[in-house]
Amino acid sequence: SYSSILPDALSRAPETTTITLGHNEPLQLRIFIDRSVVEVFVNDKACAAVRVYPGLSDSTGVSIRAQGSEARLLSLDAWNMKNIYE
Repeated sequence: SYSSILPDALSRAPETTTITLGHNEPLQLRIFIDRSVVEVFVNDKACAAVRVYPGLSDSTGVSIRAQGSEARLLSLDAWNMKNIYE
């Protein structure tokens, strides 16, 4: 998907990165979402960052998917960031 459905937002392809995992090396993602910035750090080997501009009021979710091979989610931790404007 692209970063926005808003008509005045410039469209560009999603950020991608490629890493090679060692035999039985788990994939570890650290994902930070701060309003319009999404940063993904992959096994301390690579990172990708993108600005997003949600156009729908219910755009509050996040999804992760595997592409090219099967994957299994072993654990997930999430924290809410404190709003600096309050």
